[in-house]
This record gives sequence, C-alpha cells and structure tokens, in this order.
Amino acid sequence: MSEALCVTLLVSGQPQAFVDLFSLTHGSLASTPIGAGSPTSVPQAASLSEETAALLSQELVAAHQAYRTGDHEASYESYQQLAEHSIAHQQLPNAKFFYERCLQVSQEHAWTEGQAAAHTNLGMLAEQLGHLQDAEGHYEQHLALASIQQAQEAHGAERSAAFVNVMKVYQERARTLAEAGDGEACLEALHKWIHAAEQSGDQGALAQAHMQMGLAYQQQGEHSQAVKSLQEYIQLCLHLDHIQAEAQAFCALADCQQLLGNLEGAVQSLQAFLLKSRHHDAQGEAYACCNLGVLYYRQRQYDEALTYFERFFEAAQALKDQHMLDVARVNLGMVRAALTFTDYVADSDLQTLLLWKNVRMPFKEQAPVTLSVR
Repeated sequence: MSEALCVTLLVSGQPQAFVDLFSLTHGSLASTPIGAGSPTSVPQAASLSEETAALLSQELVAAHQAYRTGDHEASYESYQQLAEHSIAHQQLPNAKFFYERCLQVSQEHAWTEGQAAAHTNLGMLAEQLGHLQDAEGHYEQHLALASIQQAQEAHGAERSAAFVNVMKVYQERARTLAEAGDGEACLEALHKWIHAAEQSGDQGALAQAHMQMGLAYQQQGEHSQAVKSLQEYIQLCLHLDHIQAEAQAFCALADCQQLLGNLEGAVQSLQAFLLKSRHHDAQGEAYACCNLGVLYYRQRQYDEALTYFERFFEAAQALKDQHMLDVARVNLGMVRAALTFTDYVADSDLQTLLLWKNVRMPFKEQAPVTLSVR
C-alpha cells in the first residue's frame, strides 16, 4: 500500500511529498531542507498500516501544497498534526521529523510564535527520548524567543513557561551527570540553573539550585565553595517553607565547616539543624547530638559534650538502632572518663582507655578522640 501511494504521489506531481513518505516508510531520510528532498532528522523505518499511510500521504500533500503557495501556517499545522499522530502511535522518531519540519517552516518565514512552539515540542520529545542535552538546547531557544517578545504582555506567560522547562532540564541534567560521576559538567548545569532562576525571579527554584550546588561542591571536596552555596540557600530559606531541606543544608554545612577547621561554625550549624529537624528526622537528630558531643569533646567542654552524648544515647534507644547504641555507650564512657580523669583521658584514644581499664596501662599522649554516626 505504501509503495502504491509513493508512486501515486510521484506521478501526480508531488515530488516532495513522495520523498518524505518514501523516507518515512523506508528509513532513508537525508539531512536536507524542504524543497531539496528531506528534513533534518532520520527516523527509523516503520511498518505502517494502510490507514496511517493514507493519512501521511494526505497531510504531506496538504503541507507541501501550502508550503509552495506561501501559506506557512497551514503547512505548519499539517506537519504538527502528523507529529501528534506519530506520538499517539509511539512513533517518536517520526514525530521528531515532523516537528523539525514545523521549525523549518516557521524559521523560513520568521514566525516567532511557531518557532517557540516547535522548540518546546522538540524539547519535550527529546526528554521523552532521554536526550537531555538536545532538550536543553531547544528549551534555551524557546526561552530566547520568549524573551524577545517579553515587551508584549501577551507573551509573559510563555516566557514563564519557558523558564520552567529550561530549569527543569538543567536540574535533570545535573542529576544524571552527578550519577555518572561527571562532577564538572554537573556543576556547569547547576550554574545554568541558578542563572535561569535568578532571571526568572523564582526564589524557590533559586534556593533549590543553591542547595544542590552546595551538595555537589561537597561531593567534589570543594568545601569552601560548598559552604558559600549552602549559606546562600539558608539565607533564601528565611522567606520560604523548606524546613526539612533547610535542616539537611545545616547538616551538610556543619560537615564542611568541620573539615575546614571551623568548629565554632559547625557547632552553630548543628544546633540550627536540631531546631529545624525536631520531630521531622529522628535519625538526623541522633547524628547531630553525637557530632555536637564530639565537637564539644574536642574543645574539652566535657559538660556540654556529656549533655549531647546523653541525648544521642536516648535517641539511639528510641530508634532501636544497635550500632548507634554501641557508639553512644562508647561516647558516654569516654566523656565520663574525661570528666573523672581530666588530666589524662582528654589526650588519650579509645584503645588506651580500654587498656587502662583492664590492666592499668599508663596513658600516652594522643590526638583527641573523634566519633561520629551518619
């Protein structure tokens, strides 16, 4: 059936419609413009029903006749209908072919609205196909076109929608790149997300982007940069309801501050974490209490360390976490020993303490004990 239709199109004076239908049914599209043979993508050959082949033939003829007479909107509409039909039948490569035709028609006639819609559709299709970099490019083009029209009030909503799409794909690209271990490209995508959020005025998206940037820097071991991004996120949260995520930010901030040697800042961040995570994250509260105890212990503030280690022990009991309970008992033993033998235990490690308890082996100078639970 499709071969007969191809021959009919050719002998009836519809060479471009013939080329497109033949290519769609035989998978041989070339990267040439309308009028020169074919579009910009190469769909896979597909087995088409007689009904679908007849529809393709009809709409392709309508599209090319409209194109020859200069009716670009009618040509665009025919290609769009073919794209929508292809999507409905799960023929996504064919849909990409037709949306690219829409884009080409609208570009040739400098029709901005048509270009914007085509780029949006191609971006959404690229997301479905898992081609996030292609989606990013189309959404950026849509945003650029919408920004040109921003002086016209009618296009304000379209610009907002363009920002939503482009920020969504930046976020998804950052996630997939992080999972792939490409930290540099992940940070680049996050920088783009932050820039777009700043331009759009979306404070929620801007905060979320700074949070992810901070965590990405932390993962990369760039703790100074992580601190800046996390503090930026926390500042933005003053006007947002991000309680649980804000608590996570304080926790990550404390980790970075500890690694940078800022123990006072780490204490403040963990105390803020406890306030934010109260009744929301029991395991996180236990972690914070343990680490606050450790920080105070390292600064030889044993009474404060004891207070937090006791809270940690109570939290471990409530969670019924055997590992936490074991660590909590060790922590309590260490700090109580420090309070009893202040001149010795503060400078001893766990192994030395256990040996002293068993055989009264003398203490030796050691680095302060560091214990933590994640």
